[in-house]
Amino acid sequence: MPRVLSVIIPASNEEGWIGRCLSAVLASRPVPGGAEVIVVANGCRDQTADVARAVPVPDGWRVTVLDLAEGSKPGALDAGDLAASGTCRAYLDADCVVTPDVLAQIAAALSRPAPTYAGATPAIPRARSWVTRAYARFWQDLPFNRAVAPGYGLYAVNAAGRARWGSFPRLISDDTFVRLQFVPGERVQVPARYDWPMVEGFAALVKVRRRQDAGVKELEDRFPGILSREGKARLTPGGLAALALRHPVGFPIYAAVSLAVRRRPGGPGFTRGRGGRIFPAAPRGPISSHPGRCPPIERMAMALPSRGARITLLAAAAGLLALRLDPDGNGKDPVLKGAVTLIALAGILWTAGSVLANPSPPSPPSPPLRRRRP
Repeated sequence: MPRVLSVIIPASNEEGWIGRCLSAVLASRPVPGGAEVIVVANGCRDQTADVARAVPVPDGWRVTVLDLAEGSKPGALDAGDLAASGTCRAYLDADCVVTPDVLAQIAAALSRPAPTYAGATPAIPRARSWVTRAYARFWQDLPFNRAVAPGYGLYAVNAAGRARWGSFPRLISDDTFVRLQFVPGERVQVPARYDWPMVEGFAALVKVRRRQDAGVKELEDRFPGILSREGKARLTPGGLAALALRHPVGFPIYAAVSLAVRRRPGGPGFTRGRGGRIFPAAPRGPISSHPGRCPPIERMAMALPSRGARITLLAAAAGLLALRLDPDGNGKDPVLKGAVTLIALAGILWTAGSVLANPSPPSPPSPPLRRRRP
C-alpha cells in the first residue's frame, strides 16, 4: 500500500550510527497517510545492514533494508527511490538523529501541490573536541546556515519537486544539487530539530571542508549558473568583523581551516566526514576541569599551515585562558587580560586580512579515484 512519505537513508559502513538514526525515525509521531523507511547499505565492510534489520519496527511502519555491493551514495539514493512508494521523499544521512516532530511537520509542509523543498532545523550536538565546538559555533552563524532549510543531513521534496530531476547525478554534493533545483521561495523550513554531528578535531575539519569546497566547484563546473539560485545573504567585511568579535575563538580556528584548504585544495575523491565511529559526549563544565580531553595546544598549533595561523590559534587559546581567569570581567587580572586581548585582536585582524586578500589557487588535476563517496 502506498505511503505519503518515504524516508531514504543511504549508509556505507555506518554500523555505529544507523541504529540510533533508524530508531529515532521509528519513534517519530505518526505521519498522516503513513510513512516507510528504506535503508540502503552500500559498499559496506561492516554490519550496517544487519544492525538496521535488528532495529524493532513498531506497528504502522514499514522498513526495507537493501544491501548493495557497490559503494556509491548517488547509486544508493537511486535504489532507495526505486524501492519507495511514498509520494513525498525525505533523504536522511545515517548519522543524523531526528526529533519526534520532524517527519510529521515535513509531510505537512510538502502537502501543497506546487514543487516544494523542505528541511528541518539543524542542531550540532556538543562535540568532544573543543576545536570542533568553537568552529561549530562560528560556522552556524554564517549566512548559509541562516538561510531557509540549508538541507545538510536531511532534505525532502514532494512529488512535483522530485520531478525536477531524474536519477541522482554522480556528484559530491547531492544535497546542494537538490536544494538548488528550487529557488528560495520554494523552500520551507519546519521548526522541529534534528542532530547533525560535526567531525572531531582540526585535521578532520580540514578534510571535510576541502571536500565541501570541491563539491561546490564541481557543481558550478557541471551546471554553470546553478549557484545563482542559492539566495543566501552576502557576508560583508563588516559582517565578518562582527562575527569575529562574537566568536573570538571560533573565528581564528575557522580561518585556519580555510587557509589549510586553500593551501592544498582537494579533488572530487571520497573523504569520510562522519560515521563509523561514535565519539563519547564531552563532559560538562570548564575545559580546564577535564585534563587529557583535548590535544595539547602546541600540537594543534603545529598542525596549522603557517606561522601566522599558529600564532592566531595560540593567541585565541591565550584569550580563552584569560576569560577563564576572569570570566566576569571584574578585573581580577586586568594587565594579563588587556595584553591577551591585544594579542588575540592582532591575530584576528591578521587572519581576516589573509582570508580576504588571498583568493583560492586553482585546483590541481585530481588523482585517480581510489575511494568512492558512499
